[in-house]
Amino acid sequence: MKKLFILALFPLMAHAAPAKKKAEPTPAVIEEPAPAPPKERKPGFWERAWTSTKKSTAAVGRTVARPFGGSKEKGDSKVGWRNLELTLTLDPEHVKLSNTRALKVGLAVVNRGKTAVQLDFPTTQRIEVLLRKDTSEILSKWSEDQKVEPEQGFLVINPEERLEYSATISTREMKAGQNYFVEAYFPNFPELRGSKTVTPAN
Repeated sequence: MKKLFILALFPLMAHAAPAKKKAEPTPAVIEEPAPAPPKERKPGFWERAWTSTKKSTAAVGRTVARPFGGSKEKGDSKVGWRNLELTLTLDPEHVKLSNTRALKVGLAVVNRGKTAVQLDFPTTQRIEVLLRKDTSEILSKWSEDQKVEPEQGFLVINPEERLEYSATISTREMKAGQNYFVEAYFPNFPELRGSKTVTPAN
């Protein structure tokens, strides 16, 4: 009987044996997509403007130095000076040596043409004023008391534009009753010259 009982239980034990664990699935390897190449950065408006400014600076500097491209030779400019109108004034007009120690000289120039005129200068001096006793003897020269630097420059006078300069000369060299000549001009353009006669009184 015992043998039969054991044999009867064997199928049940075999049936009750724990099933083998199912193999766990191997986790899938998820490959991350390769990073996209960085997009080319486009400069903004202000950056483009700044870059353009830096590239053009040298050319602008050359243009400003001689805007009309005139010749460097004395008295020459691309647009002629003949359209300039010069006016000379004296203050006071009638000199009394007893109460006039200095004479104020005004020099004005107006461009009567239709195009701009450029005047080139070899130094920082723009005008010159002379006091003459006659056509040859110079009694005083305004620039001798002024500081003049050897620095080239220019003036651009637009159509109908007016430029004014003033200078002061002493009357100590004058004598009552004698004629004197006051001349004012642009030193690099002697053609642009004005002259007035002064006959001082006591």
